[in-house]
Amino acid sequence: MKIAMLGYTEGGGAGRAMMRLAGGLSQVGEICRIFVRHKVSCSEMVSEVGRGDSWLDNVIQEYFKHNVALGHVLMSAMYSGAEDTCERNLLAADVVHLHWVANFISPEYMARLSGLGKPLIWTLHDKNPMTGGCHCSYGCNGYISTNCHCCQELKDNPYDITAHLLDVKEKYFPKDLVLVSPSQWLAECAKKSRLFRKHRIEVIPNSVELDVFHPVPKEKAKAAFGISALQKVLLYGAEAHTQIHKGFSHFVAALRYACEHTFVGQLVSTNALVLVLVGSCAPEAEEELRGIGVPYRVLGYIKSDVDLVHAYSAADVMVLSSVEDNLPNMMLESLACGTPVVAYHTGGIPDIIQNGLNGYVATWGDHQALGEAIENSLMNADVLQANCRSFAEKILSPKRQADAYRLLYRDLMEAPHKVSHVQDKFELSVDSLRALGPYFWEALQGITKLHDQGGWTEILYMEGEIARRNVLEFVANWLQDVCNINHQVALWGAGEDARKLLEIVGIGCNSLLGIFDQRKNSGEVFCGYPILDKTKIMNLGLKAIVVSSLDYEEEITNRLQYLQQYGMVIIRMSDLYSLSKTRLGRCLLGRLLCDNL
Repeated sequence: MKIAMLGYTEGGGAGRAMMRLAGGLSQVGEICRIFVRHKVSCSEMVSEVGRGDSWLDNVIQEYFKHNVALGHVLMSAMYSGAEDTCERNLLAADVVHLHWVANFISPEYMARLSGLGKPLIWTLHDKNPMTGGCHCSYGCNGYISTNCHCCQELKDNPYDITAHLLDVKEKYFPKDLVLVSPSQWLAECAKKSRLFRKHRIEVIPNSVELDVFHPVPKEKAKAAFGISALQKVLLYGAEAHTQIHKGFSHFVAALRYACEHTFVGQLVSTNALVLVLVGSCAPEAEEELRGIGVPYRVLGYIKSDVDLVHAYSAADVMVLSSVEDNLPNMMLESLACGTPVVAYHTGGIPDIIQNGLNGYVATWGDHQALGEAIENSLMNADVLQANCRSFAEKILSPKRQADAYRLLYRDLMEAPHKVSHVQDKFELSVDSLRALGPYFWEALQGITKLHDQGGWTEILYMEGEIARRNVLEFVANWLQDVCNINHQVALWGAGEDARKLLEIVGIGCNSLLGIFDQRKNSGEVFCGYPILDKTKIMNLGLKAIVVSSLDYEEEITNRLQYLQQYGMVIIRMSDLYSLSKTRLGRCLLGRLLCDNL
């Protein structure tokens, strides 16, 4: 069986989970190829098929980066970073399997992949596939009840981008898309969501490389970090320690309670307990720890699996205080190294951690219960540690995961799949452009400063006639494509620019609807049509109007704004020209609109 997997990158938590599945499938004889936008490894299994142009990344990610509420994780839009011909790499596959594909595969591109006639599977790694942008919803059910209107994670959302992005997903996600969740919790979230309540959803836990993550003798592992074999070690891991959903404040409160009300305090007073932190630790986080009085060490980010194995093995207990998490890799890796885990009863954690067997789960948000769970785990560490590795071998093996996916693949391959014609078109639609467009225009105005410098008259004066000709040629090429498809695009402007456009396009006037600027004599006609009032414009069934005047485009555009409420797209040549300076921009407005009008 040939399986093609797609993910933004093979690095990070989701990328590592994807690689583990691919490795398990390869071990049982299946052929896996992985396609990513950004390759970070030397694996021959992985091919990079993404664009190098990062303009769209900068526009969208900078907006989310500076606009997401403090302490919340980054939000993501689903737009394509895949090459136009990415699907050609998938033609030889029997199954197409998506993983974490934000900023890599758009909903429209997913619809194209569905047309290849192969089973399409999507493994969920967080909530982003079912929301208007967030990866962690922090208790918000907008993706279920309010269609992500007025997103609480964004400080400023004037264009309601989250609601628009959710609409695009609903319209273009294939109806036969099959979802796989690593946890029961995320599967239940998907079943309740607006987008996936009618889809088939399976639950298959992630795996961990048992030959890589394995127990190292405690004394040896502790010695690697200069820790006495007589000291107990608590391990805590979370990126930055400031992300709200990782619950660092909950951990601090639980540790303080344990030190004040349980025998953990005795361990601290006799220097018999050390706290080890993996990941970045902000200064304010360290200040909180110093206030408790527990000696601690910050290891920072650990990239080496060997060093990670020693960190897990050195710990007597690992603590995860996440308030929302799918199936943390650190939990699986810790168990494989023989170290029990203490955590809240949240997300997919209770699918794996069983009280008294391989750790303890505490009632969500109850830091007192979490503190008592830390005490119980330290008291029973020897018994729990003896169970962890055998549990991992039974439940978390790559072969077990691979066999479960193979059964699913074969079941889906037996069902008939319709192959539809995949047009050679860009992988975003007018719907996506309307959702993301306002952010493009804001960025473009900031870059080119068109309006601050007197509009196009000033820009073209500085750049000369060559610039004007470049604009006209680019727009003419775009119009040529549109006119080969339909007659639903019109020019607005009766000046020399409009006439040059028709000359460059080199097609019959009847192939292009023309509308005169209203400032001209009402007796004149253009392309065989007189000046049209609102009623006549509506009767033409236009999808878009190109403002062909460079010198007066702002004035004309303002006059035509009312037409947008009727579903028409008003396209300014300044936008076309600015976007044409980047490869991705040319795709967005050059091929995007003409393929979807």
